[in-house]
This record gives sequence, structure tokens and C-alpha cells, in this order.
Amino acid sequence: MSLSLVFFYVIFHVSVSGANKINTNYRPSIGVIRWDAWNLVNGQYDAISFYLHRALSPEKFHYRIPFYASVLSPTNISFNGDLQSVMD
Repeated sequence: MSLSLVFFYVIFHVSVSGANKINTNYRPSIGVIRWDAWNLVNGQYDAISFYLHRALSPEKFHYRIPFYASVLSPTNISFNGDLQSVMD
């Protein structure tokens, strides 16, 4: 049996045996937010920014908006990530 096969077996066994012990109630949520989608072009959001704005506008998602965004109301946010003040 080759060394790499033994290594693979050990890693696989440890990961499978440890998976049963994970408490699914407290595991972290993993996700990605496209940080390149926070800008205005000629005063309007591009397609990606438009859908991102629409998805994060409900109040329950306001905790996900970046530091330079503004909450205008419980159902509306405003952001413009390509301003020089934001880049600085």
C-alpha cells in the first residue's frame, strides 16, 4: 500500500468520523457577497447592482450591507462603492 493511499485513508476516516459530531444548530453559514456590485453608472445601478440592491433592501438583510451603505428606510438601502471617499 502506497504512502499516499494510507494518507488518504487516514484523512478520509478522520473527516467521516468527525462529521457525525458536528452540531448542526451552531455551524456557521458560509456565503459570498459580490463586492464589485456596489456602484452606480450615470446615476443608475448596473444589472448586478440592481439585483443585489433588491435582495439586500429588506430589513432582515441590512446587517449584510457594507460600511459605506446607508439605510434609507426599513425596505430601502443606498450604496455607491466607487466613490473616491469609499476607496480611500
